[in-house]
Amino acid sequence: MIEDALDAAIAEIAQASNEPFPFELQLITYTDPELWAMVRPEENGYAIHCNTGTEQSIQKLWSDVLIHDVLKGADGAYVAPLQVDDAPKTLAQVSLTWLMMHELMHIAMGHFDLIVEAEIVGLSSSRSTPSPHTDLAAQLGCDPVLIRHCLEMQADWQAGQLVLDAAKANNFTALRIRAVSIMAVVLLIERGNMQAGTLGRDHPSAMARFFTLMAGLFQRWMYERGNIKSDAETARVELSETPTEEELKAYFDGLVRPVVNDVIVIATALELTDLIADLRGDAALIRDIFTAQYGEDLSEDSFGSKGGKEWSRLIVLNEQIMQASGMRSEDQD
Repeated sequence: MIEDALDAAIAEIAQASNEPFPFELQLITYTDPELWAMVRPEENGYAIHCNTGTEQSIQKLWSDVLIHDVLKGADGAYVAPLQVDDAPKTLAQVSLTWLMMHELMHIAMGHFDLIVEAEIVGLSSSRSTPSPHTDLAAQLGCDPVLIRHCLEMQADWQAGQLVLDAAKANNFTALRIRAVSIMAVVLLIERGNMQAGTLGRDHPSAMARFFTLMAGLFQRWMYERGNIKSDAETARVELSETPTEEELKAYFDGLVRPVVNDVIVIATALELTDLIADLRGDAALIRDIFTAQYGEDLSEDSFGSKGGKEWSRLIVLNEQIMQASGMRSEDQD
């Protein structure tokens, strides 16, 4: 299944860019129950290293949570096109494809110019020791760990957009399936880091990653209503027509709240009690999603949710990283 997921990720990137993925790749698997995957440069390209436990953990999680009210409609049946017999395998494949795509984005976005190793799962392992680029951290006057957080957020965003591209912006069911499949991996990572005592070492919190995903979903929905207006610092949707209160309610009730509820079910199965508490009151999250797109002169105080506050801190540093590393050079020319 990991090989199929990598093939699917490469194919989706090629389709989105209209050209083959331009790097030589190999997949190296280890028979090990630990949830772990990473990408690193090799002599003739790049290698994705992945434990068999990664696939097993994701499949088991889906088998466990699908007996509860996750990805179900008001009638109690799985949302189409999921079927009872093949739902765990179908969802595990989407989760693994996003995982592989995230790793490939570290390559495609030039992160190896900034960091020695890029890990998605980021659990303690004898096979890797993350090495942040301390020169860049010194240049920007920040904690090197936060550079890793920003690079992970970049890879999350790009991989998430590609996975979500398979669904239309107004197909709430398809978007829900893909968003929850992504969050299943993120929550497994969060639990693994908690167990290993490495929370915050390699990744933003699960709440910040969830906020990034949901803000991206909202932006995609808004794309249908206007044009992208961008400059060196921001990209926003310039609307020809502002959505009505009824349309906004239909969006948040039809997509955001079902995704939040699904994520709560998964977090409950993984015993992520702090995250469950943060998500149960979703009003602050919903306000923050709107604020991220339309707020002016934003600061951490502009946001009420934990995920929104962390995102607001990282997005400022992320822009500094992109400017300092030349990632904005093409946009500026």
